[in-house]
Amino acid sequence: MRRKLFEDKPIPTWLQRESMLGNFNRFNVLNESVYYAGCQFDWEPISDFNGWARSFVYADYRVEKEDMVSSFTRQSGIEILFVKDVEKSKLQPYSNTLPRPFLKDFLSSSTDIEYVLENHNEYMREVQSRYPAFATWIVFDIKRNVFEKPKRCSLLYICGEGVATYSSLYNSNEIRPSAIVLTAADGGYGGNWTNFDLNDGIFERTVMSNDAGVPDYLITWHLYNPKSKNADSNSIRNYWDKYVDEVFYRSSDERFSIWKNSDLVERTYLNYD
Repeated sequence: MRRKLFEDKPIPTWLQRESMLGNFNRFNVLNESVYYAGCQFDWEPISDFNGWARSFVYADYRVEKEDMVSSFTRQSGIEILFVKDVEKSKLQPYSNTLPRPFLKDFLSSSTDIEYVLENHNEYMREVQSRYPAFATWIVFDIKRNVFEKPKRCSLLYICGEGVATYSSLYNSNEIRPSAIVLTAADGGYGGNWTNFDLNDGIFERTVMSNDAGVPDYLITWHLYNPKSKNADSNSIRNYWDKYVDEVFYRSSDERFSIWKNSDLVERTYLNYD
């Protein structure tokens, strides 16, 4: 029997009422969402956490809109209610200052930060010319079988760099997600320029600087295990300091581990289908 890690939440009014569907409101879509940077077409968090999470926000900077929509709509058990483009002004009405990266943030052997920044900026301009930015909002029902009540969810997919997108969406609007997905979106796997799970890295610094607060959970891949860090291991630099309390650590047949914000008072217990 498959594990159900969290209880389902009620469908919020903005997703339930037909009169409100299609009216994009960034506060509704972003608040208490699950954010996934460097996602490509990994729909497993939606498959595993739909119901507990009603809104998902995905970001990746090397994606074409047609490929994304096609990949999502091919998923089994998905009934699309609508697909809609969202203007940048509706996501972030005001500009914000992005955090300046440090040399340690880059997957580079160079020791000259200005050289690395110049090359990084040139690389990003080239990527943006090949993959035009977009923001697409999809509202859908998930129904795995005829006996199951449909679970309505929202997906906002941003073609953009993961750290900058988080800062623009959450920090600038003073909104926080419920959880962040950290998987293998580093240079060796997905072609990203930085490790999102780097201790005191640019992603962690950005998340921690949000005036609205930080997420309750990190949903991670199997190599992320802050329980294993120790003073004699380089792995001490691999993990976010605030997330060391184990909610669920993956076994061989599970895809994700979950780590709780150490300031979260309420303990979450596993539930089962």
